[in-house]
Amino acid sequence: MILAQLNPRFLVYTHLGINNQNNVSGGVNATTDGKKPQFFIHEAVTEYKVNKYLNLGRAYTTTTVFRA
Repeated sequence: MILAQLNPRFLVYTHLGINNQNNVSGGVNATTDGKKPQFFIHEAVTEYKVNKYLNLGRAYTTTTVFRA
């Protein structure tokens, strides 16, 4: 995770990592990639403080759906 307060009005937050690593697979396509991990951005958020009462922001988040 990276949290950066670039100045009193601008904030950046990111969550980076490698997703879905286990002993069977680990790449984008388990049958061909084998154990090649894929870099993944889990979340990225920016926020700008316009004034005392208003903050504007933008976010990118990912969701994992588990199926049985």
